[in-house]
Amino acid sequence: ERVYLQVSPSFFDVGSSGSIPVWMFRNAGEYAEWAEAVLLRMRDAHGIEADTYTICNEAANNNAFTSAAVVARMIKTLAPRLAAHGLPTRFQFPESINAYAAISAIQSVQHDDELWSLVEVISYHLYGGTDYRDDLWAFASARGIDTAQTEFMENTGNAIDHLYNDLTIANT
Repeated sequence: ERVYLQVSPSFFDVGSSGSIPVWMFRNAGEYAEWAEAVLLRMRDAHGIEADTYTICNEAANNNAFTSAAVVARMIKTLAPRLAAHGLPTRFQFPESINAYAAISAIQSVQHDDELWSLVEVISYHLYGGTDYRDDLWAFASARGIDTAQTEFMENTGNAIDHLYNDLTIANT
């Protein structure tokens, strides 16, 4: 069975990954060149093609990606480069820290039809914040886009409740 692969780089200002270089953040073309090189290396050296790519894991959470418009511009810059190489990779957006941050990012670019034509999955993490999973599903389903909860770590023992809610509220 084929494994679904998402590539989701982090650029945390403090922590394991380190900040995104200023020259790469300020220029969507430079970012696209970097991401393109990563995805081509995966394909050409290892025979692995990513299904989806996220511009920044947890954008606006302790990193420079505080504007969904910046992320959208980077997606729209990278997409034609990937297509030119025959890569089938599409995009996950916004891959936010929680559903509230995700719906906020989505609302700020909700009328960008070019962006939504490139997004395959609306994704979020499940760390705190008010629960807007039903709003994420409503937005996604209206556009024929899938939803995904892609990260959550908890030690309270009720993980099955979280999984059930993701499946029934956000239709992940």
